[in-house]
Amino acid sequence: MSGNNINNNSTSNNNGNIKNEDKENPRLSLTTEIMNEMEMSFKDYKSPYAITPIDADRQYEYRLNNGDNEFLPEEKQKQANMHIHVHPSIPPRNVSRRYYGDSTTNSLNDEYNSHAQLTINDSINNKDIRIVSRSTSRIRRHTSYNVKTLSKDPNLFLGKQVVLDKPQISTQYENREGKQNSTCCCGMGWWSLTTAIMTCWIPSFMLKKYGGMTSPMVQKAWREKVTLCLLIFLLCVLLGFFTYSFTGTFCVKDQIPSISITDISKYRADYKPHVFIVNGDIYDFTDYLENTKDAYAQEIFANYTGKDATPLFRTQDTSKYPQVCSDIAKKNKFTLPTFSCSVSWNAKSSMLNHCFKIEKSMKFLGRVSYNWDELQSGNRILINGEVADVSDYLKTSSKFMGIKITNILKSYTQRDATRKFYQDEDGINASQCITELFTVGRLDHQNSGCFFATSAMNMSVFVILLYVLTKFVLAVIFSWLISHRLGKLEKKDTNKPGLVRSTSWEDLESPFNFGKDLNRIDNANDVQSINSGIDAPSNIYLDEYGDIYTVLLVTCYSEGEAGIRTTLESLSKTMYDNNYKLLFVVADGLIKGEGNDKTTPEIIIDMIDLDKRYPPIPVPQSYIAIADGTKRHNKAQVYVGWFNKTPIVVVVKCGTESEQKSAKPGNRGKRDSQIIVMNFFQKVLFNDPMVPLEFDLFTKIHTLMGITPDLFEIILMVDADTKVAPDSLARLVAAMVDDPMIMGLCGETRISNKADTWVTKIQVFEYYISHHMSKAFESIFGGVTCLPGCFCMYRIKAPLDDGYWQPIISHPNIIQDYSQNVVETLHEKNLLFLGEDRFLTTLMLRNFPTRKLMFVPKAYCKTLVPDTFPVLLSQRRRWINSTIHNLFELVFVRQLCGIFCFSMQFVIALELFGTLTLPAAIIFTFVLIAVAILGPTVPVIPLVMLACILGLPALLVAITSRRLVYIAWMLIYLLALPIWNFVLPVYAYWHFDDFSWGETRKIAGDDGSGHGAVEKEEKFDIKQVPLRKWEDYEKDRRRDLTENWEKNIKQWKGQLSVIKE
Repeated sequence: MSGNNINNNSTSNNNGNIKNEDKENPRLSLTTEIMNEMEMSFKDYKSPYAITPIDADRQYEYRLNNGDNEFLPEEKQKQANMHIHVHPSIPPRNVSRRYYGDSTTNSLNDEYNSHAQLTINDSINNKDIRIVSRSTSRIRRHTSYNVKTLSKDPNLFLGKQVVLDKPQISTQYENREGKQNSTCCCGMGWWSLTTAIMTCWIPSFMLKKYGGMTSPMVQKAWREKVTLCLLIFLLCVLLGFFTYSFTGTFCVKDQIPSISITDISKYRADYKPHVFIVNGDIYDFTDYLENTKDAYAQEIFANYTGKDATPLFRTQDTSKYPQVCSDIAKKNKFTLPTFSCSVSWNAKSSMLNHCFKIEKSMKFLGRVSYNWDELQSGNRILINGEVADVSDYLKTSSKFMGIKITNILKSYTQRDATRKFYQDEDGINASQCITELFTVGRLDHQNSGCFFATSAMNMSVFVILLYVLTKFVLAVIFSWLISHRLGKLEKKDTNKPGLVRSTSWEDLESPFNFGKDLNRIDNANDVQSINSGIDAPSNIYLDEYGDIYTVLLVTCYSEGEAGIRTTLESLSKTMYDNNYKLLFVVADGLIKGEGNDKTTPEIIIDMIDLDKRYPPIPVPQSYIAIADGTKRHNKAQVYVGWFNKTPIVVVVKCGTESEQKSAKPGNRGKRDSQIIVMNFFQKVLFNDPMVPLEFDLFTKIHTLMGITPDLFEIILMVDADTKVAPDSLARLVAAMVDDPMIMGLCGETRISNKADTWVTKIQVFEYYISHHMSKAFESIFGGVTCLPGCFCMYRIKAPLDDGYWQPIISHPNIIQDYSQNVVETLHEKNLLFLGEDRFLTTLMLRNFPTRKLMFVPKAYCKTLVPDTFPVLLSQRRRWINSTIHNLFELVFVRQLCGIFCFSMQFVIALELFGTLTLPAAIIFTFVLIAVAILGPTVPVIPLVMLACILGLPALLVAITSRRLVYIAWMLIYLLALPIWNFVLPVYAYWHFDDFSWGETRKIAGDDGSGHGAVEKEEKFDIKQVPLRKWEDYEKDRRRDLTENWEKNIKQWKGQLSVIKE
């Protein structure tokens, strides 16, 4: 029976009562009674959403088949295949707000102001029609127009759409099945070419015959893995070259090698024995001492090394002096002096009656070099690059070089006297004589290449040290000055413009008009009566932060009863009012975990008190899943009820009829579970066409909570083995309320099984430092690069000061990228299959670079970590590979905070390079330690860097948390560094093409297929899943209510009796 027939055959008074003359028709009477109970009828029915007509006097937004927006002239509007987009027209709160996209995202604002569309705010008999300006994700404030000017189309006021939106959305889903835009920030054509070049030496038939890789996709993934491993190896080689050979390559050396005087002085008897300096040259006396019969030589040289033996090799015959010296002495009328053959380091040398000569058995090693600091001692002087020690000449009484030269030598000791000597011919001759008699080495000088290499090395050391110290200092600043304000529970000013929060049910408004009773309950007592035991607002946080409707999402796969119960109990006992939080559990398929006697959905359903207003076994509803081929069509059941007096919705992905005999019916992965919720809220906020599952969720959440789902603002995501602290939810919500620019948060994840095995022990400090140093440092910039999926919070929509709402995790751009099902490259598979949670964080930073992702230390949870090495290996394989590919995505986000070296983009690039070269870094660390212990010199700067990297975390623990027990955990962590920095990364790199969860989650009867695996030949038919507007579903539901009145009356009376009970 239609609504028009009802209204033509019956009348009602102002109180909605049926007149006596109509009561002889029991069918009509009962039907009208039902409608009066619901305070609605088809006569008064109006769509909760804005309906968009075509107006001849204005230009409006149209979307063509190809997805491009154009403004069409009026005469061409009818020629185009147009689809009109509609959005909610009533604000969801007591302040006027609308949904729209971030002004910094995708430059959408340029087209916002020029787009307009009409919306209907009330029925034709009430008020007006409004003009709104909109885009895909924005609705502006309304400007009123008189309804009489827009009454040309009667369909407008019957809740009908002028042009159906179904083809548009259908095309959207079909495009996802075919080629669609990659989630990557840049095109990957160059990558395919690189892969082909670097693996061209491996023919495909060998992979097929010897590697068992029959599928072209598997071969492609293997080739990409090999390419990545080769590139990582080249990076490690590059790091080694830069560390050990870079300076030597660019510093062009002479043919004669040189050794620093400082290095020679450190020679020991057990290292470089019998090495001596003679006239600036370096000789190895080992062979000489083995063959000589000179007793003095054995006594003087045998027990020494690294000494200057020049005085022992001077001649006592002046006739053998250089001729230039004889000419100078003759000119100045002096006799040439002789110098004794003795050295200060051996007293026995004074007993010599002769001096030594250079023998062939004395092996020449090179020349001694001095730097400027080493020149600043004694009576050393620099002449034309040669270092001379003139101490013996200044001590002698025979100043045969003349007074002028003698004064120059006295005045220019420890200086460069080249210019002074080269002023005249006498000075040039004197310089030649000095270098012949008194040379002890030469100046160590650098060419341009050597200067560049040294500068580059010093700069790299400076940048690394600056990064390490800055990270430490900012983490301390965050701990001391910022962290205590995040999540602080205190009374806030509720009169702050744009952030007004209502604290009573009747103050909340919604775009969904069900009538007074159905849209929301008048007071808390009514809520309690309908919701069967939900407590009224009572805890101390309600008046401050407890009035924000929050979804607590728990994604399950194969967890056991103990883990799931622990998680749900911790969430239900959080210090947050039950009327404002909703447990939302998604069971990923009919999965029986290893060791469980029941499937995961059965475990969950047995824990909750089901709402008796619905059948105990819900009808499976269709939705479009993230999978390939026919697996895109999936079905799910929606259970509603209460868990410890907390409202709970359980979505069980049960699969279609054709997959019930498979090992994992309904299983589509964690990302698909998250997309169910994200898609649902997008459809609610934007009135996009819904699949049956989403309409079923809408109806049951509304019945369970007494509000429409568009009022939810925040979603907390936890895993099914996580225990949340009682005050953590309130603290995270408080941080969201305090700063509207925060779009995501995470708390600290602590380990509950710390001391179980050596595997758990080595993870304790790693968990701690990753939060209190890495995430604390990133929070200073508002860009935490990974919100862990086991415990994080996102905004569904964000309030703005001007009275608008902005979709965040429900933003179409986020959902489109996150729900990509066509994944072809290895890069995309690592992003979407292994690191869903990190990739979601990446998408948030990429789409909202000016908003914040923060770490709240006061909010924490506890979780179980792998206690066996194979499970740890499997987990870290996924985490490391996901980290690499996500950091690569973020490197290209230029809008992140900072500039050049002082930017998050540079920090991310440094983190990416450090992650890729971890194996080489740990090898170089051990080499550095070995050189410091065994080598002749101690590399001070590298050791300081190593001490900063390893020691600053301990200092951070001591001066911030003062939990000194973590220093002991740090020592255990350091002992396991070879595992963290070599074993796990190398294993992860070689398994780049492994997209499974490995040992982390085992189930009974697993056939080895992935989530939603299906043969590519099977095609998905979009027509299998209905896509309809909410109002279309609702009209059908009400039509079914009136046409099947006898059946529905019994059901309605049964529901009334349940409510009264």
